[in-house]
Amino acid sequence: MAKRVLVAGGGIGGLAAGIALQRAGFEVNILERAARAREVGSGILIQPNGARALETLGVPLIAAGGLTRITLRTWRGRHLNEVPFSLFRERHGFGVEVVPRSSLHSQLLETLGTDRVTTGAEVGGFAESDGRVTVALRDGRKIEAELLIGA
Repeated sequence: MAKRVLVAGGGIGGLAAGIALQRAGFEVNILERAARAREVGSGILIQPNGARALETLGVPLIAAGGLTRITLRTWRGRHLNEVPFSLFRERHGFGVEVVPRSSLHSQLLETLGTDRVTTGAEVGGFAESDGRVTVALRDGRKIEAELLIGA
């Protein structure tokens, strides 16, 4: 039987951790305090190492497009350098992508599986004993597992 892992937090980091653990053979349950799993915010810049990690997890990136370069300036506005995103793809095999947060979160959730996420599950505390952890939720429920990850 696979070891059970609880991940407290259903944001981008928690879902990505859940996918990696699931692929390694663990039984994963994400505990999300919100009433429904969703990400808020506008966009996120994914660097080549992040794009590689997401590809390894089987998460397709849906790029927003539009941006083609990074411009570096001093705090006073003096231009220092300009780096085209194509340079990253040439050097690292992966480009820099601008992705809407909500799209990335949806892709992670779809890859993990919505049945692996328990919403309305705010962690109030935990206790360790005999190689297990018991998580106490604010609503009074208790959940046991071999491992707890805070994300």
